[in-house]
Amino acid sequence: MVSLEPLGKDLFVVNDPVARAMGAQFTTRMTVARLRDGSRWIASAVQVLFTLLPKIIALGRVCYVVSPRPATLAAECWRALFPDAELFSSPITPITLKQGELPLAGILEEMEVDLWAPDLEQDGRA
Repeated sequence: MVSLEPLGKDLFVVNDPVARAMGAQFTTRMTVARLRDGSRWIASAVQVLFTLLPKIIALGRVCYVVSPRPATLAAECWRALFPDAELFSSPITPITLKQGELPLAGILEEMEVDLWAPDLEQDGRA
């Protein structure tokens, strides 16, 4: 059963056991962090599960959805659920979009993202 599991005071994960893409089946993990201002940061959004949605909403306002891998369908769904959230993606995500565009606030690795810097360390440099 998929659930929202606490890893610490302000950190949660959702393990999605049935993810499929391009004919392959694999597992994914979504991370939800509570930032100092009370907002939420979601990374590697998994498919929207309506049994988990109320629990995530109860954690507080979702401000950032970060898609570090080309998971456009999940990112589009989360963006639709939280239209005020800013969406950041991997450099490959815009290439994988077949129709339309996601309203991206930025591309990871192409910019310094200071929005969540007081709470989360981001260093994509080798």
